[in-house]
Amino acid sequence: MIHAYPTLSESVKGPSSASPSVRDAGAGYPGGVEQTATVITVTDRAAGKIRQLAAKEGRTEPVLRVRVVAGGCSGFSYELSFADAAEGDDHVIPAADGVRVLVDRRSAPIVEGSTLEFNDALLGGGLKMLNPRATHECACGDSFSV
Repeated sequence: MIHAYPTLSESVKGPSSASPSVRDAGAGYPGGVEQTATVITVTDRAAGKIRQLAAKEGRTEPVLRVRVVAGGCSGFSYELSFADAAEGDDHVIPAADGVRVLVDRRSAPIVEGSTLEFNDALLGGGLKMLNPRATHECACGDSFSV
């Protein structure tokens, strides 16, 4: 379950050391997909959980797609899914442990500056998006507005 928060949490440790800040051709992707580290930051704990979940599903490559979709109580919600490869206009964010996170061009402006983190709380835990652009979060915790 993903939640949006109106501001970045002070407790988040900061960006993964594996995230470069430049754009270059996406190695291993047909058509030279852009790699961009400025769209979102993925914490090391989140990368570890993504790798663990991908392995549990039998995936050899831990590639997670983050997409913003219309819906929910407040207008938008996050959709997370594993992907086999990037699409032509995806932002590819490299993270720790060989994890890559994909963000499509339509979602990028909404999540820009966000941090994807992992919270292991028993109630409300999981992968969470800390989005500084979110101006409101619904009480359900699943939707947000910008």
